[in-house]
Amino acid sequence: MGVRCPEGMNRRLPRGTGSSSRFPLGKPRHTLELAGGSRWAVPDRVHSYFLPPGVSSGVSDVNAVSRMMRDAILPREAPRIEGYHIAAGTAREEEGRGGSVWDWCSMRDGRTALLTLDVRQDGLPAAHLLGLARAVLRALAATGPSIPDLLARANETLASSPAGGVDQFVEVGLLVVGPEEVEWASAGRVPGGIIRRNGMFAELGAHGPPLGMMGGFRYTVQHVPMGAGDTALVLSHGSHGLFLGAADLVAQLHGKPAGEIVSTLHRGIRKAVGDERAECSVLYATRL
Repeated sequence: MGVRCPEGMNRRLPRGTGSSSRFPLGKPRHTLELAGGSRWAVPDRVHSYFLPPGVSSGVSDVNAVSRMMRDAILPREAPRIEGYHIAAGTAREEEGRGGSVWDWCSMRDGRTALLTLDVRQDGLPAAHLLGLARAVLRALAATGPSIPDLLARANETLASSPAGGVDQFVEVGLLVVGPEEVEWASAGRVPGGIIRRNGMFAELGAHGPPLGMMGGFRYTVQHVPMGAGDTALVLSHGSHGLFLGAADLVAQLHGKPAGEIVSTLHRGIRKAVGDERAECSVLYATRL
Protein backbone atom coordinates (compact mmCIF):
# COMPACT_ATOMS: atom_id res chain seq x y z
CA MET A 1 0.00 0.00 0.00
CA GLY A 2 1.25 3.47 -0.76
CA VAL A 3 1.15 6.28 1.78
CA ARG A 4 -2.28 7.85 1.93
CA CYS A 5 -1.91 11.54 1.24
CA PRO A 6 -4.52 14.28 1.73
CA GLU A 7 -5.62 14.01 -1.89
CA GLY A 8 -5.89 10.23 -1.62
CA MET A 9 -3.94 9.86 -4.86
CA ASN A 10 -2.32 6.40 -4.77
CA ARG A 11 -1.57 4.52 -7.96
CA ARG A 12 0.77 1.83 -9.23
CA LEU A 13 3.44 2.85 -11.71
CA PRO A 14 4.94 0.46 -14.27
CA ARG A 15 8.60 -0.43 -13.88
CA GLY A 16 10.91 -1.56 -16.63
CA THR A 17 8.27 -1.32 -19.35
CA GLY A 18 7.38 1.26 -21.93
CA SER A 19 9.66 4.04 -23.09
CA SER A 20 10.21 7.74 -22.65
CA SER A 21 7.66 8.32 -25.42
CA ARG A 22 5.03 7.92 -22.71
CA PHE A 23 6.47 10.88 -20.86
CA PRO A 24 4.88 13.83 -22.73
CA LEU A 25 1.45 13.76 -21.10
CA GLY A 26 0.43 17.31 -21.91
CA LYS A 27 1.74 20.82 -21.40
CA PRO A 28 1.73 22.37 -17.93
CA ARG A 29 -1.29 24.44 -16.96
CA HIS A 30 -0.46 27.09 -14.40
CA THR A 31 -3.64 27.75 -12.41
CA LEU A 32 -2.28 30.35 -10.00
CA GLU A 33 -3.92 33.74 -10.58
CA LEU A 34 -2.32 37.03 -9.68
CA ALA A 35 -3.85 39.00 -6.86
CA GLY A 36 -6.65 41.16 -8.26
CA GLY A 37 -6.58 39.26 -11.54
CA SER A 38 -4.04 41.63 -13.11
CA ARG A 39 -0.45 41.40 -14.33
CA TRP A 40 2.08 43.81 -12.86
CA ALA A 41 3.97 46.04 -15.31
CA VAL A 42 7.30 47.20 -13.91
CA PRO A 43 8.35 50.78 -14.87
CA ASP A 44 11.68 51.30 -16.66
CA ARG A 45 13.09 53.03 -13.61
CA VAL A 46 12.63 49.83 -11.62
CA HIS A 47 14.22 47.73 -14.38
CA SER A 48 17.22 50.01 -14.65
CA TYR A 49 17.96 49.63 -10.95
CA PHE A 50 18.94 45.99 -11.60
CA LEU A 51 20.86 46.54 -14.86
CA PRO A 52 24.50 47.45 -15.44
CA PRO A 53 25.24 50.92 -16.90
CA GLY A 54 24.65 51.10 -20.65
CA VAL A 55 22.23 48.14 -20.74
CA SER A 56 18.69 48.89 -21.90
CA SER A 57 15.70 47.99 -19.75
CA GLY A 58 13.95 45.64 -22.16
CA VAL A 59 12.39 42.43 -20.87
CA SER A 60 15.11 40.29 -22.47
CA ASP A 61 17.81 42.29 -20.67
CA VAL A 62 16.03 41.95 -17.34
CA ASN A 63 15.81 38.19 -17.89
CA ALA A 64 19.50 38.07 -18.78
CA VAL A 65 20.38 39.72 -15.47
CA SER A 66 17.98 37.38 -13.68
CA ARG A 67 19.68 34.34 -15.22
CA MET A 68 23.07 35.61 -14.06
CA MET A 69 21.75 36.14 -10.54
CA ARG A 70 20.13 32.69 -10.48
CA ASP A 71 23.27 30.95 -11.76
CA ALA A 72 25.29 32.61 -8.98
CA ILE A 73 23.18 30.97 -6.24
CA LEU A 74 22.84 27.50 -7.78
CA PRO A 75 24.54 24.89 -5.56
CA ARG A 76 27.56 23.29 -7.19
CA GLU A 77 26.80 19.82 -5.82
CA ALA A 78 24.11 17.93 -3.96
CA PRO A 79 24.49 17.35 -0.21
CA ARG A 80 25.57 13.98 1.13
CA ILE A 81 22.98 12.49 3.46
CA GLU A 82 23.69 9.23 5.24
CA GLY A 83 21.37 6.45 4.07
CA TYR A 84 20.25 8.23 0.88
CA HIS A 85 21.21 8.78 -2.72
CA ILE A 86 20.57 12.49 -3.40
CA ALA A 87 20.55 14.29 -6.74
CA ALA A 88 19.14 17.64 -7.81
CA GLY A 89 19.40 20.07 -10.67
CA THR A 90 17.94 23.09 -12.44
CA ALA A 91 17.37 23.14 -16.20
CA ARG A 92 18.48 26.43 -17.72
CA GLU A 93 17.28 28.09 -20.95
CA GLU A 94 19.22 30.55 -23.08
CA GLU A 95 16.23 32.91 -23.14
CA GLY A 96 14.74 31.87 -19.81
CA ARG A 97 13.61 34.12 -16.98
CA GLY A 98 15.98 32.71 -14.36
CA GLY A 99 12.90 31.93 -12.31
CA SER A 100 13.71 28.50 -10.84
CA VAL A 101 16.43 27.20 -8.53
CA TRP A 102 17.06 24.32 -6.16
CA ASP A 103 18.92 24.64 -2.89
CA TRP A 104 19.72 22.87 0.37
CA CYS A 105 20.47 23.96 3.91
CA SER A 106 21.13 22.42 7.31
CA MET A 107 18.44 22.51 9.98
CA ARG A 108 19.47 23.27 13.55
CA ASP A 109 18.73 19.65 14.58
CA GLY A 110 21.31 18.38 12.05
CA ARG A 111 18.91 17.22 9.35
CA THR A 112 19.18 18.45 5.77
CA ALA A 113 16.45 20.36 3.97
CA LEU A 114 16.17 20.16 0.17
CA LEU A 115 14.30 23.00 -1.53
CA THR A 116 12.88 24.06 -4.85
CA LEU A 117 12.07 27.76 -5.36
CA ASP A 118 10.11 29.08 -8.31
CA VAL A 119 8.77 32.49 -9.40
CA ARG A 120 6.12 32.23 -12.12
CA GLN A 121 4.98 35.82 -12.60
CA ASP A 122 6.61 38.66 -14.54
CA GLY A 123 7.72 41.90 -12.89
CA LEU A 124 11.00 42.34 -11.03
CA PRO A 125 13.85 40.03 -12.12
CA ALA A 126 12.66 36.62 -10.91
CA ALA A 127 16.03 35.76 -9.36
CA HIS A 128 15.76 38.83 -7.10
CA LEU A 129 12.88 37.13 -5.27
CA LEU A 130 14.56 33.72 -5.47
CA GLY A 131 17.65 35.12 -3.78
CA LEU A 132 15.62 36.89 -1.12
CA ALA A 133 13.55 33.81 -0.29
CA ARG A 134 16.64 31.59 -0.27
CA ALA A 135 18.50 33.88 2.13
CA VAL A 136 15.51 34.16 4.47
CA LEU A 137 14.88 30.39 4.55
CA ARG A 138 18.55 29.63 5.20
CA ALA A 139 18.79 32.16 8.02
CA LEU A 140 15.59 30.96 9.70
CA ALA A 141 16.45 27.24 9.34
CA ALA A 142 19.58 27.79 11.42
CA THR A 143 17.51 29.14 14.34
CA GLY A 144 15.58 25.90 14.79
CA PRO A 145 11.88 26.59 14.13
CA SER A 146 9.47 23.82 13.17
CA ILE A 147 8.89 23.43 9.44
CA PRO A 148 5.44 25.12 9.56
CA ASP A 149 6.93 28.02 11.54
CA LEU A 150 9.85 28.24 9.12
CA LEU A 151 7.51 28.77 6.17
CA ALA A 152 5.20 31.06 8.14
CA ARG A 153 8.05 33.35 9.21
CA ALA A 154 9.54 33.38 5.71
CA ASN A 155 6.11 34.23 4.32
CA GLU A 156 5.70 37.15 6.71
CA THR A 157 9.14 38.46 5.74
CA LEU A 158 8.42 38.37 2.00
CA ALA A 159 4.88 39.71 2.39
CA SER A 160 6.21 42.74 4.26
CA SER A 161 9.28 43.30 2.04
CA PRO A 162 9.58 46.43 -0.16
CA ALA A 163 8.65 44.25 -3.16
CA GLY A 164 5.48 43.11 -1.41
CA GLY A 165 3.32 45.36 -3.59
CA VAL A 166 4.38 43.48 -6.72
CA ASP A 167 2.23 40.53 -7.81
CA GLN A 168 5.14 38.10 -7.70
CA PHE A 169 5.41 35.22 -5.26
CA VAL A 170 7.80 32.37 -4.51
CA GLU A 171 6.56 28.78 -4.72
CA VAL A 172 8.62 26.61 -2.36
CA GLY A 173 8.89 22.85 -2.02
CA LEU A 174 10.61 21.83 1.23
CA LEU A 175 11.75 18.25 1.81
CA VAL A 176 13.52 17.52 5.11
CA VAL A 177 15.29 14.16 5.00
CA GLY A 178 15.56 12.06 8.15
CA PRO A 179 16.74 8.51 8.92
CA GLU A 180 13.28 6.89 8.87
CA GLU A 181 11.05 9.46 7.20
CA VAL A 182 10.89 12.65 5.22
CA GLU A 183 8.91 15.72 6.18
CA TRP A 184 7.25 17.63 3.36
CA ALA A 185 5.75 21.08 3.23
CA SER A 186 5.03 23.45 0.37
CA ALA A 187 4.19 27.08 -0.16
CA GLY A 188 2.13 27.00 -3.34
CA ARG A 189 1.32 24.15 -5.69
CA VAL A 190 4.61 22.26 -5.93
CA PRO A 191 4.40 18.79 -7.54
CA GLY A 192 5.84 16.09 -5.30
CA GLY A 193 5.38 12.41 -4.56
CA ILE A 194 6.79 9.20 -3.11
CA ILE A 195 7.54 6.27 -5.42
CA ARG A 196 7.61 3.06 -3.39
CA ARG A 197 9.98 0.22 -4.12
CA ASN A 198 6.99 -1.97 -5.03
CA GLY A 199 5.80 0.54 -7.63
CA MET A 200 3.09 2.21 -5.55
CA PHE A 201 2.94 5.98 -5.80
CA ALA A 202 1.56 8.62 -3.42
CA GLU A 203 1.34 12.32 -4.20
CA LEU A 204 2.47 14.87 -1.64
CA GLY A 205 -0.03 17.57 -0.75
CA ALA A 206 -0.01 21.37 -0.85
CA HIS A 207 0.19 23.15 2.50
CA GLY A 208 -0.40 26.85 1.89
CA PRO A 209 -0.03 29.80 -0.49
CA PRO A 210 3.23 30.90 -2.14
CA LEU A 211 5.57 32.98 -0.02
CA GLY A 212 4.69 36.66 -0.10
CA MET A 213 1.12 36.25 -1.37
CA MET A 214 -0.68 36.81 1.94
CA GLY A 215 0.54 37.27 5.49
CA GLY A 216 -0.81 35.55 8.57
CA PHE A 217 -1.09 32.05 7.08
CA ARG A 218 -0.37 28.94 9.16
CA TYR A 219 1.34 26.20 7.16
CA THR A 220 1.24 22.46 7.86
CA VAL A 221 3.69 19.59 7.39
CA GLN A 222 3.33 16.02 6.12
CA HIS A 223 5.33 13.11 7.64
CA VAL A 224 6.07 10.27 5.22
CA PRO A 225 7.84 7.02 6.26
CA MET A 226 10.65 5.97 3.91
CA GLY A 227 11.64 2.34 3.44
CA ALA A 228 14.64 0.95 1.58
CA GLY A 229 14.30 1.63 -2.14
CA ASP A 230 11.62 4.34 -1.72
CA THR A 231 12.12 7.56 -3.67
CA ALA A 232 10.95 11.13 -3.06
CA LEU A 233 10.55 13.21 -6.23
CA VAL A 234 9.83 16.95 -6.42
CA LEU A 235 9.51 19.30 -9.42
CA SER A 236 9.59 23.06 -8.91
CA HIS A 237 6.50 23.44 -11.13
CA GLY A 238 4.49 21.65 -13.79
CA SER A 239 1.05 20.31 -14.61
CA HIS A 240 -0.39 17.25 -12.91
CA GLY A 241 0.08 15.26 -16.10
CA LEU A 242 3.69 16.35 -16.45
CA PHE A 243 4.46 15.24 -12.90
CA LEU A 244 2.80 11.85 -13.35
CA GLY A 245 4.87 11.39 -16.50
CA ALA A 246 8.02 12.27 -14.56
CA ALA A 247 7.12 9.79 -11.81
CA ASP A 248 6.48 7.11 -14.44
CA LEU A 249 9.89 7.76 -15.98
CA VAL A 250 11.64 7.57 -12.59
CA ALA A 251 9.96 4.22 -11.90
CA GLN A 252 11.26 2.91 -15.23
CA LEU A 253 14.79 4.09 -14.41
CA HIS A 254 14.84 2.35 -11.02
CA GLY A 255 18.39 1.25 -10.18
CA LYS A 256 20.15 3.84 -12.35
CA PRO A 257 22.55 6.36 -10.74
CA ALA A 258 20.70 9.27 -9.15
CA GLY A 259 22.49 11.91 -11.26
CA GLU A 260 21.64 10.07 -14.47
CA ILE A 261 17.97 9.91 -13.47
CA VAL A 262 17.80 13.67 -12.87
CA SER A 263 19.52 14.40 -16.20
CA THR A 264 17.08 12.10 -18.00
CA LEU A 265 14.17 13.82 -16.27
CA HIS A 266 15.31 17.23 -17.48
CA ARG A 267 15.52 15.97 -21.07
CA GLY A 268 12.07 14.46 -20.76
CA ILE A 269 10.58 17.64 -19.32
CA ARG A 270 12.08 19.74 -22.11
CA LYS A 271 10.59 17.39 -24.70
CA ALA A 272 7.21 17.32 -22.96
CA VAL A 273 6.70 21.07 -22.61
CA GLY A 274 7.83 22.00 -26.13
CA ASP A 275 7.73 25.77 -26.49
CA GLU A 276 6.46 26.29 -22.95
CA ARG A 277 8.74 27.17 -20.05
CA ALA A 278 11.34 24.41 -19.62
CA GLU A 279 13.21 26.02 -16.70
CA CYS A 280 12.55 23.51 -13.94
CA SER A 281 14.25 22.28 -10.79
CA VAL A 282 14.21 18.64 -9.68
CA LEU A 283 14.83 17.03 -6.28
CA TYR A 284 15.48 13.28 -6.07
CA ALA A 285 16.12 11.32 -2.87
CA THR A 286 16.20 7.49 -2.65
CA ARG A 287 16.64 5.68 0.64
CA LEU A 288 19.28 2.95 0.57
